[in-house]
Amino acid sequence: VRLGLPSDLGGAAYSHRDSHDEPHGMDLGGGILLSSYILSRACESSTAALRGRVLRLGPGEGAAKPEPGVDLVERDLRQVPGVLAAVDASWRTPPSPNVRAAAAFARGLLAAVGKGGDGIHLLVAGIEVSCWLGEAFAMDLRRFFPTLNVRTTSANKLLALDRSSSAADGSFVPNTPTPDGITADQLKNAIVLLISQSGQTFPTLAATRVMRNLVGGDRVWVLTATRNSKMEQVLRPY
Repeated sequence: VRLGLPSDLGGAAYSHRDSHDEPHGMDLGGGILLSSYILSRACESSTAALRGRVLRLGPGEGAAKPEPGVDLVERDLRQVPGVLAAVDASWRTPPSPNVRAAAAFARGLLAAVGKGGDGIHLLVAGIEVSCWLGEAFAMDLRRFFPTLNVRTTSANKLLALDRSSSAADGSFVPNTPTPDGITADQLKNAIVLLISQSGQTFPTLAATRVMRNLVGGDRVWVLTATRNSKMEQVLRPY
């Protein structure tokens, strides 16, 4: 979603406006235009679609009114067991995407371990909460597989491994380590897992490109909350 002056949004449009003939964007008044991009259709939302999703808050016509006697937090908490049960069930269904992805990830990790050496087997990276999630995952892996070399880092730090970076005199600096000491040589057999809830967090998206170019897209995995994310698009057709 972008907010700005109509002239600015129109001049920097990145969507396929010719994908449909409906008006785009919604005028919020005061010269501000709301524009929403649909990743799955590669186009901007129509004005009619945006208006259909608007919920006015506060006093006046159309204001949202809480349901009497309903605790919304309690209702959400009561839904948690059902959601978790559905997630668990997806892991017990052999053809499910979760099962297929886990099997492929395990094969890649076993291949990295089987190549021997003292390099990193699995590198996990993200930003803020995503980084914390990766660190928790790495800790569990180390507990169950003590010989597995798992490293975690911030996606920002991985940008130091960008092969397009250069020294002050313009020459390329080979194998420049990250601030926490990870080098390209340590990743020559590694599997890389990058985590981003949105799938387009700027540092993690940039790190996806760096890792694709460094180790190959077939050894880079992304964990996101959406399909067809920008990080996923970086890795196609791997």
